[in-house]
Amino acid sequence: MLTRYIAPRPNLEDAAPSCAYGAALLPFEREAKNELGRFFLAAKELHAKENKLAFMPVCFIDTVWHRTLADRTTFDAWTINLVDEKVEHVPNPGEGVLSWVPTYERLFGPLPQIWFANPQGIVDHLAYDRYRRTGNIYASWQCAVGHMNVG
Repeated sequence: MLTRYIAPRPNLEDAAPSCAYGAALLPFEREAKNELGRFFLAAKELHAKENKLAFMPVCFIDTVWHRTLADRTTFDAWTINLVDEKVEHVPNPGEGVLSWVPTYERLFGPLPQIWFANPQGIVDHLAYDRYRRTGNIYASWQCAVGHMNVG
C-alpha cells in the first residue's frame, strides 16, 4: 500500500539549510531535514566505531540532501555545527542491508515512516511494516556519507 506521507508537525529549533530554488519540497521537508541530520550523526558514529560507510537509501530524505547541497556554503556550515566536520556526498551505488540502522535506533529510536517515502514523498507501507517486524532495511542506494575533518 502506498500513500503520500503526511508528517506530524515537528517541533524543530534549528533545521538544516533551506533547499535551493526558494521553494519547499513538500509539507514534511522540515522533518526530512531533521532526519538527514540524525543520519549524519549516526553515520559519523558508525564510521568512528566500526569504520563503515553509511549508505543513503533512495528516498525522500536523499532528495532533500541533494537539494541542500546546492548551497554548499550553508550546507557545510550546518554540518560542521552538527557533527563538527564537513559532510561529503560520495557517489557509491549499491544495494543491501543498511548497516547504520542499529546505530540510528540506539541514538534516536525506531526510524519514522518518512524514511520509507520515495523521492516523490510516497510512503511504502509494506516496507515500513517489514522494518517494524524485522528491524532490517534492504534497500538500494546511490551515495554514502564521507567525512572531512575540520581544523
